[in-house]
Amino acid sequence: MQGITYLFAHGLADTKKQAYKYTQIRPGSTLLNKRFIIYSPLKAFNFPDAKGILSKIFRVDFTQTSLAQNNELAAIAKAYTALQDPEGAIVVGLSRGASVASTFAARVAKGTINCTSPIKALVLESPFDSITGVINDRISVPWIRSLVLSMIQAGIPFSKYSINGPQPINEIDTIPADMPILLICSQEDATVPATSTLRLYKKLRATGHYNTHILMLKKGAHAKLLHGAEGQVYHNVTHAFYAQYGLPHEAVAAAQGKDGFALCQPEYASEIVPASLPIPAKKLQ
Repeated sequence: MQGITYLFAHGLADTKKQAYKYTQIRPGSTLLNKRFIIYSPLKAFNFPDAKGILSKIFRVDFTQTSLAQNNELAAIAKAYTALQDPEGAIVVGLSRGASVASTFAARVAKGTINCTSPIKALVLESPFDSITGVINDRISVPWIRSLVLSMIQAGIPFSKYSINGPQPINEIDTIPADMPILLICSQEDATVPATSTLRLYKKLRATGHYNTHILMLKKGAHAKLLHGAEGQVYHNVTHAFYAQYGLPHEAVAAAQGKDGFALCQPEYASEIVPASLPIPAKKLQ
């Protein structure tokens, strides 16, 4: 497995440098991250909104983001195709990057995106199921929710986003059923509610994706889970996930995360679980 590459897809209002928070060793440095989920070699790339003119002012160029749709699918496809690694790659994504990675994997499986390097696994932190799903979860006041949805539909402020464009929840069922997938989310996430990620998990499990797992942390702010209050759990469980599927891993962390990983295929009684309520879980029989 020495040849496996890691492709990192960054979140909105960030750049490819966000990958350094997830790596064992930061490029050009001898410093170690005690909590990491990425070995080398690593390939990171910028989405178009990280390179636009407005990104220098607002950290994100709103005119260049499609919120995990077409131009971002093109960006991740270009980066992945450039790998040309016969051993394949593990795709790690955060938030928007995680959502576009899921759709990308689905498009590769359908053959609409051609890649020579097999996708070995997906590790997706805080992916959203759809933008409308996130808005419905986050905004409880009907008229405000309706206003925001109308603005998004009109392309304000994300002019490249289309409400009729690809949404992860409508794409992921075509990902190969045996692909190892680990979803990570937090009940404290105020940007992408855990319920949004949970809907992706439910859709995957309902469509026979028996190697899909979800780690739902109780604590952790958006984009800060790995180095937050429950970051060690995140680290250990991810390495247990890697070990389960014969991927490069830290043996001690994998052993410590084994019991936690065993609980990462929960069943839920209700289709929609309010983000404000504790989410019960039980191990699948």
